[in-house]
Amino acid sequence: MIKVTMGAADGEIGKISLEGTIDIAGAAEIEQPFSILSGSRRYLVADFTGVDFLASLGVRVLVQSARALGSRGGRLILVGAADPVRRVLVACGVDTIVDLVDSEADAMMVARR
Repeated sequence: MIKVTMGAADGEIGKISLEGTIDIAGAAEIEQPFSILSGSRRYLVADFTGVDFLASLGVRVLVQSARALGSRGGRLILVGAADPVRRVLVACGVDTIVDLVDSEADAMMVARR
């Protein structure tokens, strides 16, 4: 089960906070919110501090979002991914198209540079 909270940090920056497990069911739950924010903002800050597991279908959602944002000169920025989640992202090469940062302040710096 995953809890999803969407919002806007400012005009160009969307924000999504996740808490729980991104397994098959969790990936299905996050797909639409990521799609909406990736299509309407230039940057998307995703708070992953509460995510304890990331399955391959969740990785697919992140890659699709990163590509959509990148096509418009934007970025997907993940905040606070725990070591097991970070290892999955690095092993899949997602860290080459997604920024992995430790804090929301770091994410805002990436989005505003």
